[in-house]
Amino acid sequence: MRRLISACALCVAAACAQPGAPPGGPPDAAAPVLLSTSPDTNAIGVTADRIDFRFDEIIREGPASGQGSLPSFFVISPREGEVEVSWRRSRLEVKPDNGFRPGVTYTVTLLPGLTDLRGNRDSAQRTLVFSTGPAIDTSVLTGAIFDWVAGRPVPRGVVEAISLADTAARDSLIYFAVADSTGRYAVRHMRPGRYLMRGFIDQNRDFRHDRRELFDTATVTLADSLAREILAFSHDSAGPTINTVSVLDSLHLRVEFDRAIDPGQEITTELFVLQRADSAPVVILRADPGPVVEQRTADSLRAIAARDSMARAASLDSARRADSLQAAAAGRRPPSVRAPAPTRPGQATADSTPPLRPSRPSPFNAVVLRVGVPLVPEQSYRLTADSVRNMIRVPRTSTREFTIPARAAPDSTPPPPTAPPDTVPSRPR
Repeated sequence: MRRLISACALCVAAACAQPGAPPGGPPDAAAPVLLSTSPDTNAIGVTADRIDFRFDEIIREGPASGQGSLPSFFVISPREGEVEVSWRRSRLEVKPDNGFRPGVTYTVTLLPGLTDLRGNRDSAQRTLVFSTGPAIDTSVLTGAIFDWVAGRPVPRGVVEAISLADTAARDSLIYFAVADSTGRYAVRHMRPGRYLMRGFIDQNRDFRHDRRELFDTATVTLADSLAREILAFSHDSAGPTINTVSVLDSLHLRVEFDRAIDPGQEITTELFVLQRADSAPVVILRADPGPVVEQRTADSLRAIAARDSMARAASLDSARRADSLQAAAAGRRPPSVRAPAPTRPGQATADSTPPLRPSRPSPFNAVVLRVGVPLVPEQSYRLTADSVRNMIRVPRTSTREFTIPARAAPDSTPPPPTAPPDTVPSRPR
């Protein structure tokens, strides 16, 4: 028993004598640092079947809070099946499950978000380029991807370019890129040729286009470089249906559809039929896309505001001149206008760079109708929209019944009694 205790004591003493980090000290708040990759970037004639990423500390293997699985951080272009990642503590081995083809330039992108065991997040994006052939391909597709209906760019939108030069679809090279936070993308290191482009809004972050995700396609011929705008929208096979009918005033109705209307369809009064409850027709004098009416209203309001601003400026200028003349007559110094303080070096200023906008107007889903006679309060009507087309030109006819709201009744509550203006309350004696 004594021998066993002595052996344990020796083991504990030996363990305590081992070198290591002293207890306590400042906590590790540094993100993992990428030390090297194998192969190196811009390498040619690569024969390896995988890529090694070496870091200065252990990378978290399982998903952390807000972090996806390890394969979700790596994008390989052209795509060769799913991405496989083997965890080796501070080293990650990355490869496509179908391997690398000979004579192809590959771009491997490490997206931001990897964390260490303490949850420190790497916010940098890194790109590795190498070729399994004798040279690096240099052709590039650039542009921006938009949610066309919303009229805004899509951060982290996905863009694919499928080569049409291959004989079998399963053998086609699929080049791949993820847009940045402003919606701009660049598919680099491509071969010249014809491609089927597809850009989509990757809602579930799996880098695969799903049926419900907005997308756009185009066929392009690439030489050295090409810029292409991608306008993603829903390719729904159902035509637009009247969703709501709102009364703007006694002569105007706003008709909202459940999906966007084909921008190439001319909006005319022939598309609409308005009837009373007894089927008597109501003449429609005008039909305008909702954005046209909204823009017209905004322009009118801006013009009124500009006139008011000019009138206020003229009034202030007249008052200032009168004050100056009065001060000069009294021998006083006229009041001065304080100049704006100069901007200090490094002081933040408003960004004058406008946000990205699609080159084509956004599709709309609302139409404003002007009728020939005032709409009757509490009267029921029926509106029919005939052959209104959706974004992929599928027509549909729909009908909606609605009732004009009653006019607000005047307030019948008598006002509180007030004393005559000349009456002075008597003081108590």
